[in-house]
Amino acid sequence: MKRVLLINPPRNLRNPNKQFIAPPLGLAYIASFLRQYNYEVKIIDAVAEGFENVEEVEEGVYKCGLSWNDLGKKIEAYKPDVVGISCILLLGLTM
Repeated sequence: MKRVLLINPPRNLRNPNKQFIAPPLGLAYIASFLRQYNYEVKIIDAVAEGFENVEEVEEGVYKCGLSWNDLGKKIEAYKPDVVGISCILLLGLTM
């Protein structure tokens, strides 16, 4: 059985007070499909798991979610064969 890890990575925002959590439905759909074919699938939602973590990465831009170090530890602990990472572009980081 292949181990698949799907990741909703931390996100960058201009205003950390407008941070929100939305279920990563796209990853959930993919996980559901793969499980039908006997893949072992785990989803890491770095935004939800690290909701309290807000770090200014450059002037006026804040990373919200798990630290890259914590995310790396979770990836290493699961030992996946395949990793998929979602990518949502917030054009201009207007939020």
